[in-house]
This record gives sequence, C-alpha cells and structure tokens, in this order.
Amino acid sequence: MCPTPGRPYGARMVAAAVLGILYVAAPGSVNVATLRQGLRGGFGFALAVQLGAFVGDLPYVVIGVLGCCGLTRGVARVPLAAVGTCVLVWMGWRSIREAGIAPEGPRASSVVAPPRRAFLEGAVISAANPLAVVFWTSLAGSAAGVRSGALTVLPAFLVGELACGVLTAAVVGVGHAVTGPLPRRIASIVCGIGLIGFGISTISGAIV
Repeated sequence: MCPTPGRPYGARMVAAAVLGILYVAAPGSVNVATLRQGLRGGFGFALAVQLGAFVGDLPYVVIGVLGCCGLTRGVARVPLAAVGTCVLVWMGWRSIREAGIAPEGPRASSVVAPPRRAFLEGAVISAANPLAVVFWTSLAGSAAGVRSGALTVLPAFLVGELACGVLTAAVVGVGHAVTGPLPRRIASIVCGIGLIGFGISTISGAIV
C-alpha cells in the first residue's frame, strides 16, 4: 500500500505513535528477556532491557525511514539472523542454567547481574533482529506515510515505542514485587525455552 500524501499531519503522528506501541507490545524475544530480567531484578532491570532494545532499534528505524530495506533482504539477512540465533540460544540457555536446571547453575538463580548487562541484552537482541527494518519499511511505511514525511513522524513512533517499553517494564516490576522465588525460577525456565525457540525461528525464517 502506498502512503497517502494528503493524510493530515496529526493523523500521521497518531498512527506512527500507535505503531510504535504495537511494535513493542507484540510478543517477541525482547519482551521475553524483559520478563526474565524483570522478575529476577525488578522494574529497573526490566526497564534496562527495554531501553537497550530501544537503542538497538534506532539504526533499523533510520534504515527503514531511508527506504534501505534491501539490507535485510539481500546478503546481510542470513548473517544477521545467524548472529541473532546464537545470541538468543545462548541467553535462553543461561536463563535455564540460572534457574538451577543446567549442571552449572544450582546457585546461579540467587545471583542478580547488574542492570548494565540487562541493557546490553536488550540492545543485542534488537540489533541482531533482521526483521525490524522490514517491519518499519512495510507496515509503518504504508500506514503512517513515512516515505512522504519520514522525519516528521519518526519522533512520534519513537515516543510510542519508548512509552510502551516503560509501561511494559512497570508491569513486569509489579510481577517481581508480588511473586516469590519459586515462580521466578519457573518463569526463568519458561523464558529460556522461549528465547531458544525465538532463536530457532529467526534462522529458519531467514533461510526459508
């Protein structure tokens, strides 16, 4: 669908902000990592993942706005997916290990890493996601008219993305406050399995 140049500026801004919210709210590896870190460390850790993902998304958003989606549809798509798969599988295994399931992890669940690692985790997951720019160029480009006014709607998209990230972190932070050690360990196992599953899906989608 081609963008509508005559669409009112306010409508385009609202559409871009809503797309930013939906982009964050959609189930995916970033939200799984947010749940994992947030249930272990609270709001600050969940927010660190979301902020890291926000920073990791910025290059893809810019590439998408410039209409350079060929980067992920060409030779770079599979290498990016391979890196993303390795990162997600490694994080998933670490999540399971820290829950005390893997041989190395009987005491790891009691150790909470600094928020900096959670930030880096979010940034790496986003940066290794070859589908982010495809989302921006196809869905956001058609619905918000970014190709006819990319720089004008970009702030609205980023504000919506950031606001939803903070809200997601707050919800996970509440979960941390009301759950005990056992539910957190179970959630860590589930999140680990989810991250590994997203990793496999990433590379299979790039190859197929």
